Amino acid sequence: MLRNIPAHDCRNCGACCGPTMASENEIELIKKYIAGMDKVYRKKLKGQKKGILDCPYRDEERKRCAIYPVRPTVCRLMGVVKGMECMYGNSANIDGGKFLDRTQRHRLLPNFL
Repeated sequence: MLRNIPAHDCRNCGACCGPTMASENEIELIKKYIAGMDKVYRKKLKGQKKGILDCPYRDEERKRCAIYPVRPTVCRLMGVVKGMECMYGNSANIDGGKFLDRTQRHRLLPNFL
């Protein structure tokens, strides 16, 4: 159900990275992506000091998302839709509802590390 979500100028600051909801399909894709990840890198990610409200998939050292190619739709929408404005002003101010798959059940994205 993707996408055509407008691009935005992300600075990879991590301010929007935290617990997030994902569809069952997205969760399966992420689970497979993590399973295929380099074991040394995966262990490094798992060993990062994280708070309960931090995304486990944020690579703090590299300042980027470790699951970027398969990140949930809600992460893709950050910075471009109304109500999810970036603190740096990156917003297309569009209605994000049309990008969400309402046929799927959504739940909190688990930590597969």
